[in-house]
Amino acid sequence: MQWYRQELRNPPTVSRDCERSTYYAGIRQPAYERWVQMLAGMYRGLGRAVVAWNSALLYDMIYTQPVVYELDQLPMPVLLMIRRNC
Repeated sequence: MQWYRQELRNPPTVSRDCERSTYYAGIRQPAYERWVQMLAGMYRGLGRAVVAWNSALLYDMIYTQPVVYELDQLPMPVLLMIRRNC
């Protein structure tokens, strides 16, 4: 799957820069660093392949399946957060 290969190729520094630009509007504050490191660490650890696979499945769902039209069918409150692909 294309998304999976792309996720595996992304070095932790790319994820780190993506997090800063996506969630923190490019602002670099020391308080944000632990959260940036948390996500980047998932791509450095032993579970890297699993994280990449799950991200790939999510991208596939977002881009190929119109799930946005089914969200109102969920009976519980839902917070959907989508990380853009960097």
